[in-house]
Amino acid sequence: MKKYFNNHSVPISLHFNKKYCEKLRSGAKKITIRMAGKRLPKPGDLIYIVCGGLILGVARVTSVVFKPLRSLGEYEVREEGFNSLGELLEAIKGHYPGIKEDALIAVIRFEWEKKFNPPISEPEYFRGTQYTPEQIAKMALENLDLTEKEREVLIAVSKEGSIRAAARRLGGLEKRGSVRRILKRAVKKLKEKEII
Repeated sequence: MKKYFNNHSVPISLHFNKKYCEKLRSGAKKITIRMAGKRLPKPGDLIYIVCGGLILGVARVTSVVFKPLRSLGEYEVREEGFNSLGELLEAIKGHYPGIKEDALIAVIRFEWEKKFNPPISEPEYFRGTQYTPEQIAKMALENLDLTEKEREVLIAVSKEGSIRAAARRLGGLEKRGSVRRILKRAVKKLKEKEII
C-alpha cells in the first residue's frame, strides 16, 4: 500500500459524495462526469478514488471524452450506475447548479488498480501523515512562508476543521479541489522542513 503514498506517485484524486461509495466499491459506477476546464486526469493516469473522506483505492483512467451535457445518453447512464437519463442529469445539476445544456463536460472512465480494504482515512491521504487537515493547516500557518491565497485557505481549514466546510466558507463546494491542492503543498513543505 505504501507505494501509493510516496512523493506524488498518484497526483490526482477524484472525490465523490458518500452516497456513491457502494456503487464505486461494487463496480456499478465506472465513470464520472466533471466540468471541462477543471484539473482533470489523462488516460493512463493513476488516481485516488476518494468517497466521503475515505480513500477507496487507486484506479487507472482509461479514457477522457469531452462532450456537451445535452449529448449524454443511455451508455453514460449505465456506466454511472443510474436508472435513467433524468436521474443522471438531476444528479449532475445538483453538483453543478446552473449548468447549461451546452456546457462542455468530461466523461472520465476508470478501472480499479487496487481497492483498499478497509478504506484509508482522510488524514492518511495527506501523504501518509497522521495529521488531520485542520492540524496540517495550523502547522503550516505557524511554520511556513505562505502566499495570501494559501493563508486564506489554510485559515479557513483551521477554523472550520474540514475540507468540505472550508470550501463552503470560501465560496462553495467546487472550491474543494483548490483547498486540497494547497493542503498537499503545505504537507510537502512541512516535510521538507522536517516538521512532520
